[in-house]
Amino acid sequence: MRFRSLLTFFATLGALVAVSLFGSAATASATESPNPVSSTGTTYVYWSYWNGQADGTWAASNVGAGSDTPADGSVIGWRWSAGASGDINQPPREAASFAAICDSTPPQAGQKRVGVVIDFGTPAVAPDGQTPPANVTKCVVGAPTENGLQVTSGAAAERSTPEGQVCGLDGYPATGCGGPVPVASAIAEASAAPSTAPASTESSSTSWVPFVIGLLILLALIAGGVAIAKNRKRE
Repeated sequence: MRFRSLLTFFATLGALVAVSLFGSAATASATESPNPVSSTGTTYVYWSYWNGQADGTWAASNVGAGSDTPADGSVIGWRWSAGASGDINQPPREAASFAAICDSTPPQAGQKRVGVVIDFGTPAVAPDGQTPPANVTKCVVGAPTENGLQVTSGAAAERSTPEGQVCGLDGYPATGCGGPVPVASAIAEASAAPSTAPASTESSSTSWVPFVIGLLILLALIAGGVAIAKNRKRE
């Protein structure tokens, strides 16, 4: 009877510890899961302006291209895209690599070199009857004082509003200046366009750890209970 009581005690204790760990892991997993994005309603597609970062990724510009003066050795980007439910638009899918874009363009005295990336987006948000052209990457050489719009004009023809909003680059889209598209289209575009940032694998690679720890604790407690019970039985 004493053996069974001890075994039951340690097994129950081990089970409680394991359940506690499993519950914590499940709660953490639920907390990390993003809220689903609604696929209803509309959002807007337009040309968004980006600044390249040192690691080759992109950051949405805090100012318009007409107010931004890219430095020598920098990269600027454009993307025809839409954001889902108020999110910022998708970044260019080409890396913001000055070396890859401008290494074959020699520097010129009194001029600056700026890499320009133009991403025409995916068919999911293309205007009716139009197909997105191939992306453009070009090293533009210009005066140090040139702003983002002026630098971009060295890589592609621009179609803009009188206020300076870019409506078309290299003839795409042929007409209009952006407009509403279904959120479902924006979601489809985002899923088809990989991010330049590396995907995090932390949660997927460590989610099993609490379960293994709980199982080991459970087995250790049961084994300890059996050993204690055997020793007392011999006494």
